Amino acid sequence: MVTRIFLNNQEFTFTEKDLPILIHGIDKAGSSLFTISLIAQFARNGSKILFFSRYDMAKEEFREQMRDGDLGNVISVKTGEEEDLLTTLKQTPDIQERVILLKNIDALRPDIFPAIKACHKLVISGDIDRCSFGDELRTIPFKTIIQFSPLRDSDKKHPETLQKYEGYMWGDKEGIIKIESIEEGS
Repeated sequence: MVTRIFLNNQEFTFTEKDLPILIHGIDKAGSSLFTISLIAQFARNGSKILFFSRYDMAKEEFREQMRDGDLGNVISVKTGEEEDLLTTLKQTPDIQERVILLKNIDALRPDIFPAIKACHKLVISGDIDRCSFGDELRTIPFKTIIQFSPLRDSDKKHPETLQKYEGYMWGDKEGIIKIESIEEGS
């Protein structure tokens, strides 16, 4: 199975011009699987990736989506510990060239923010309303914002008509965004 991204029912490909990206969603809203599909799309299209998630299930899903893809440009932080993330950010010489995924941002400590705020190729995903440094995150000028559930104090109004696993995207393009699994060769 290949997971593809659709915007307004048309297949959509993100590029690094869409970065930085903020993806907000409460638990079970669909933002987690979407985030993994998005970062897999970047990797399949040749972007260098730094992958960080606190949870092994996300890493397994990424490997599954990339099973026929090249992982040579992907650095996956081995553990879900913040110290390992901070070390990797400091020790990766081409860090500014990498799309940096920080999944489950709401589970991270506030001292992560100073280390990431200067990075331009960010994909931040999680429940931003539960993030201990959510106010600081909102100071980042995100080029693309995707909401799978309403985001408190946002000037972006989340449509009430979304189905489960659908999000709404604002950026250079706007509309309903979702993923679909498609049989390979289709």
